[in-house]
Amino acid sequence: SFCRAGVVAVCMGVGRAAHAQTATIVGTVHVAGDSVLWLRAVDVVLDPTARQTRTDSLGGFRFVGVAAGEYRIRARRIGFEAVVMKVVVVADREVAINVAMVSSAQAIATMTIAGKRIDYPVRLTEAYTRMRRNTGYFVTREQIDSQPPLDVKSLLIRIPGFRLVGHRDFEFARCRHEGGHIQVWVDGVRWTNYAFGKREDLDAPGAVRDIPTSSIQLMEVYGGVTRIPVEYLDDACAVIVIWRK
Repeated sequence: SFCRAGVVAVCMGVGRAAHAQTATIVGTVHVAGDSVLWLRAVDVVLDPTARQTRTDSLGGFRFVGVAAGEYRIRARRIGFEAVVMKVVVVADREVAINVAMVSSAQAIATMTIAGKRIDYPVRLTEAYTRMRRNTGYFVTREQIDSQPPLDVKSLLIRIPGFRLVGHRDFEFARCRHEGGHIQVWVDGVRWTNYAFGKREDLDAPGAVRDIPTSSIQLMEVYGGVTRIPVEYLDDACAVIVIWRK
């Protein structure tokens, strides 16, 4: 071992210094206007690390071992408007935050595209705005209902540049040589994890496999880096964003 007589004190000092470089973020998510009405099962993501967790029955969440620096906390739950907060982490400290979420369960917005009126939940305003701008390929609930597909891959096969590879995998033509991954986001939370060698690895085919098409309200598909919205870019060369009802 490196820590032998005469250098033990040095090793102990290094250990304390390494420990002091990290901190803990603890938070509580509640309904806006009512600080004791906690929200459970809220998906919370720590960017840019892409670490994610879910609130417990008391609306609590925790990220441990966080390096000092500036981060963004993103909180999403169906029926509520998404929240993004900036958090500054100081080494060897515990940062406590409160996240207030506004209900959008009863809020409906309206958009008219090419003379057709579309009603949708307010929480999906950004997604439908991207559809209006035609920045990617979009599959709507109406399109799914018109020709019910067997699975998500059956929807994707209609997208230009998408190709099935074998019985399980798939790829995008513009994504094969760009060195990134196909990332899958569901209701604002990234489901894919490409940290190779870990048991929790989940690639794009695995992420979409068990999502029933009957649950999808809108799907966004970006088959190349130049089209991907900045909030979904990260290390992606293609992105599939699924919004459920």
